[in-house]
Amino acid sequence: MNRESTEISAAEQAYLLAIRQSRGGPALSAADLARRMRVSPQATSAMLRRLSAAGLVTIGESRNGCLSPKGNVEADAIYRRHALAEWLLASVLGIPWAETDPEAILLQSHISPRVEAALEELLGHPEVCPHGNPIDEATAARRPAGG
Repeated sequence: MNRESTEISAAEQAYLLAIRQSRGGPALSAADLARRMRVSPQATSAMLRRLSAAGLVTIGESRNGCLSPKGNVEADAIYRRHALAEWLLASVLGIPWAETDPEAILLQSHISPRVEAALEELLGHPEVCPHGNPIDEATAARRPAGG
């Protein structure tokens, strides 16, 4: 299945983002992912199979979903749009940064490349999200160890 980023559904994007956000910690089991997504384990298994068929995740022996290289690139782009949406909500609209995440989840899948570029320019090319996390892997790689 060959798809462009814009063809990844909002639900698929939410799963990719959840898997991305679990990086660096213990592997996120399908059951943990289902709880995080607030859906049934069956729905999560079906989504992981769909994402696997699209080449975005690999499913491990313990049925945990891990981002494939292609999925990692997509998840990084989704997170970038998510962080830009958080900055828009916090710095332009005045929503407290601690409350921006659920709203950004609603917006991230609807930000086109054109709007993403305009947001980045408007917001001064932020390197971190409002919570202080690197906006993408390239920024994370530039950070000093322990930073």
